[in-house]
Amino acid sequence: DWGKVGDIAWQRVYPEYGVCPWSHSTRTDALNSGTGLPDTSTCSTGTATVRRRGNYIHISGTVAFPNGENVYLGYLNNAWTGQFGPYEVEMGYIEGAGGLIAHISNGPGGRPTAELGGINMYLNTLIGATPAEFAYSTWTVGHEWGHPQGLIDRYTNLGPDAGYENEIMGVDRGTPNGSTIDSLLSNCK
Repeated sequence: DWGKVGDIAWQRVYPEYGVCPWSHSTRTDALNSGTGLPDTSTCSTGTATVRRRGNYIHISGTVAFPNGENVYLGYLNNAWTGQFGPYEVEMGYIEGAGGLIAHISNGPGGRPTAELGGINMYLNTLIGATPAEFAYSTWTVGHEWGHPQGLIDRYTNLGPDAGYENEIMGVDRGTPNGSTIDSLLSNCK
């Protein structure tokens, strides 16, 4: 139940206000009430809806798995949930049609890709993957998700771009950081 996680995250950012406005039955009331919290804004980036109140950000959307290999959903949500710079981010993607499409079309150890600003990701199967291939593939879904949201690769054959040494768009097994979230928010429309 992401709402319970949301309460904890919200209380770390705004402990004086208690319950997270996106959780449980208080979600709609708190978003629309004049509680004195910073304004809530909602925008879209590619296939995601981004809701922001101060430095608390909730990312949601749907992802379809045409071949049924939906184990990636949990890895995607985990990759984009946490404290990234000043932002407390929670991702709550669900399985469904009408948003992102995750094609599991590569064998273990293949090269995953995604369309910049598009709706398609092409990921590796986890079936038959070695432990190293499994770890790489489960991280990759978070990286590839960034491309449909307008985030570009932050590396070349020489390595990561300056400032992206530990960042999800710059290195294998990197995580988002404050700059990543700034870029995501700048892509919001």
